[in-house]
Amino acid sequence: MHNLSISQTLENKVSEPKIYVFSAVLLVDDMEIPWGFSFLPNGSILITEKKGELILFKDNKKQKIGNIPEVYKRGQGGLLDIALLPITGEIWDNEHGAKGGNELHIKHMGKL
Repeated sequence: MHNLSISQTLENKVSEPKIYVFSAVLLVDDMEIPWGFSFLPNGSILITEKKGELILFKDNKKQKIGNIPEVYKRGQGGLLDIALLPITGEIWDNEHGAKGGNELHIKHMGKL
């Protein structure tokens, strides 16, 4: 008996687009394991590195932002995503804490 409640055909096929509508551009090099990023209104980029570093990329230069709390850096643990809340200018990130990685923290990192 077949389950026909799914929205794809029973035969899986891989299809390639005839026209590629995007291209990859290298923005920032020489990073260890970049994990998340957020574009800021002034055109700069906040980038998290899994090892626990926060980088500001502005005018083609990287600047390490200090005062980042220790994070658990193992497996999938580390400093993960970062987001800018445009309405308030608040910056938030999520990471695995230093207690062995079995907790997830969502932190307010500051405000623009």
